[in-house]
Amino acid sequence: MNKYAPWLSDEGFHALPVSERALLIAAYFCDRLRVKEAGRNRGRWVEEFQKSAGVEPGAAWCACFVTYCLKAAGYAGKIPGGPAAVRNWFHFAQAADQPRRGDLFCWLNPDRTGHIGFVTRVVGPLIHTIEGNTDTDGTREGDGVYRKIRTRAGKRFLRP
Repeated sequence: MNKYAPWLSDEGFHALPVSERALLIAAYFCDRLRVKEAGRNRGRWVEEFQKSAGVEPGAAWCACFVTYCLKAAGYAGKIPGGPAAVRNWFHFAQAADQPRRGDLFCWLNPDRTGHIGFVTRVVGPLIHTIEGNTDTDGTREGDGVYRKIRTRAGKRFLRP
């Protein structure tokens, strides 16, 4: 039995594509552990996510969450400039014209801040997501891991 997907054997879990394994891992942190910060950009799991991306505790962590989930899923790609910054993912990952389950979504603001997360479902102009460092309002500096529904407008979709 696999801790991220208890209905699958370890062999069944590892037979899935990396993108699907990463989504199941993200769902585990969102739905089962319900990860929340313990202080601004701090907490046991938040700091594990930050460590996986090579940044110090207290840093913004949406890209760190994506990095942790992808690494735990077996993704071995290297992100030039480091995986902790949305702008590095934005410029590195292969852009996708049409988003699909398992893709990453991101946006980059003029000040080079941004946000990134996983696409779980696409319904017309909307994407369903799992994201770290957001909140019930969908901000990019939130307090936990959440499922959100966002518009596709203004987002870039990436296939890691």
